[in-house]
Amino acid sequence: RAGAMHLLAISGLHIGIVLLLLRFLVAPLRRMKHGAVLAAVIPIVLLWSFALITGASSSVIRAVTMFSFLQIGLALKRKNVRMQSVWVSFVVLLFVQPRLLFDVGFQLSYAAVFGIVWMMPYWQRLFEKKHRIVRYFAALIGIGGIAQLSVLPLSLFYFHQFPMLFWVSNLVLVPFIGVIIFLGIGSVVMSFIGPTHWIFIGVDAVFWWYQNVVAWIAKW
Repeated sequence: RAGAMHLLAISGLHIGIVLLLLRFLVAPLRRMKHGAVLAAVIPIVLLWSFALITGASSSVIRAVTMFSFLQIGLALKRKNVRMQSVWVSFVVLLFVQPRLLFDVGFQLSYAAVFGIVWMMPYWQRLFEKKHRIVRYFAALIGIGGIAQLSVLPLSLFYFHQFPMLFWVSNLVLVPFIGVIIFLGIGSVVMSFIGPTHWIFIGVDAVFWWYQNVVAWIAKW
């Protein structure tokens, strides 16, 4: 009802943020000899490790496959790499498991991603001369709106409903997803260093607040 399933379930949005974080962390390797190869390979290995740690659900495998091809394309500095990555991952997944074509999650995922990759550049051009803050909120509204409109026919066909509160969820919750993922990964890393009970209490409180905001929006 809140139009926030893509924010709560581990999906392409989260994998994309993890990839951005990994690319930032391995950036210094590019200054080393053969560092560009390491900077390309390490994020892919860690993405698949993340997929296995989180249970290797079909949605996560789809997202990791897609972003692995994106990482390869970015490393090779290919043009139009985003759309090519989506198409290649689409074909590879169907080659491995053709019955995915009839999976509702698969259809929704790729409908949303194709829509975003295709339409988002046009939306961003409308605000490229605006202030940075305006561009930021326009991007939040745009990415949520385009994704929801892209899955509109499937949502009506399968579920006979369309959540109209998705734009509220995106504005309120998307800015915090990066922070939450960073806190989650940071708490795991800190657990190897020493007593971290207080850290887990804090992270749990953030998760509790996040889920209750979704429930509050859904009540509207």
